[in-house]
Amino acid sequence: AAGLSCGRWSQLCWRAMATDMACGVSIGAPLWVFAPVLRTLTRSWSDDTIASMSLSLLAVHAALYDYRSHHGSQDGLPGGAVAL
Repeated sequence: AAGLSCGRWSQLCWRAMATDMACGVSIGAPLWVFAPVLRTLTRSWSDDTIASMSLSLLAVHAALYDYRSHHGSQDGLPGGAVAL
């Protein structure tokens, strides 16, 4: 886990792990809470409608994403086609 290492590759950074876990919980918890509401709001939608909306949003994301890699970045995140 390259994003969790501090200094040496064998040593994990617990602060980075805690931050990542908090970020995951802050995204996952509201989705878990609002899932029944979202389910009732989309109950009348057909599966074809949901699939076509998902594919169209994927196409928009793929067309508009900034694929330039930032070679000087310090965050260690990959750029280019790896971001897909």
